[in-house]
Amino acid sequence: MEALKYKIKISILWISFAVATSAAMILWFIEPGILEQIMTTGEMLSEKLSAENIVFFALWWIVPLSMAFLTQIFAHSLNRRINLILGTLFALFTIYYFISHLVSGWFTIANLLILIFLFTVSILIAWYGWKSPKEEV
Repeated sequence: MEALKYKIKISILWISFAVATSAAMILWFIEPGILEQIMTTGEMLSEKLSAENIVFFALWWIVPLSMAFLTQIFAHSLNRRINLILGTLFALFTIYYFISHLVSGWFTIANLLILIFLFTVSILIAWYGWKSPKEEV
């Protein structure tokens, strides 16, 4: 029963991550001039948009939403490891985005709040993956 509680918590955190990513994108697109910049230059934050970039952005939704479900069906030992690894990886990517936005000069308080939330959720996913019971009873 204890393992199930951890799985539910982790799934909710993955869903929260996907929703926060959606909020971040919406907040980003409503910034004045962003859509015009993308349409005229084909760049986002001084980086040329490519198919690879768009796939990478899509993974910020696909992976968390998939993990919300897969956390419920994975074998317990795999579940612990993959949530620890992916939670840590997403935390590192969030730090990378924070630094890259800071360096590029594009940073708002709303962006900072979302990134803090994403980082916190990622760390909690890794933490719950680490702390979940060693064996499913």
